[in-house]
Amino acid sequence: ADVHVGTHVRAYVEGIIADQAGREAGPRPIDANHGDLLDAFIDVHGDVGAPGGAGCCLEVGARLGRFEMNFGKQRVIGAFDWANTRRSYDGAGAWAKGPTWRLDGWVARPVVVEADEFDEPNDGDADALFAGLYYANTARSDLKWDAYLTVLDRDAVKWLATTIEDETRWTLGLRGDGPIGGSRFDWDAEAAWQFGSFGDQSISAGMVTAEIGWKPCV
Repeated sequence: ADVHVGTHVRAYVEGIIADQAGREAGPRPIDANHGDLLDAFIDVHGDVGAPGGAGCCLEVGARLGRFEMNFGKQRVIGAFDWANTRRSYDGAGAWAKGPTWRLDGWVARPVVVEADEFDEPNDGDADALFAGLYYANTARSDLKWDAYLTVLDRDAVKWLATTIEDETRWTLGLRGDGPIGGSRFDWDAEAAWQFGSFGDQSISAGMVTAEIGWKPCV
């Protein structure tokens, strides 16, 4: 259900029933959710006019409830489109959007999928908080780029089935894509650095990925 009240308020609700059949080892955690609430949020948004009444130049908005998030190529933040179940969060978000850019921010708790129980955040002892900022720029047709900073803070995280400590992970990333000259080739690249702590130990990790694509003449 997607209900719009005037031009500034939106209420959205979506459920999910997911299952699988025929897998000899039975369903994986990403396969089954036997009836639950996937999304349930309220948006309030509007335009902010330019100084002197020259017209709208900025859209701002806020969201509260349970919601999914998809940013960039979904390598770091996505709803998990390739699984039966999906990722959603309980919390709040806000955004500001101009003609060629958008900035999103959020503070939320990841929802834990339970196949036969109501999905709630922080199932068990592992209390988790996920927050971040994501900026996307489309000012140039030959180069679209994103930058982001996130933090995941979790209590009582288990490592190697024996060690349990509190954990904080910051992730700083940059992504870009665009055409290669006037050809049918294009590129996409992303890099991120993760830092933080696990108990009294330091965390330092990174990732780099790149793709080259080609579009046939149609």
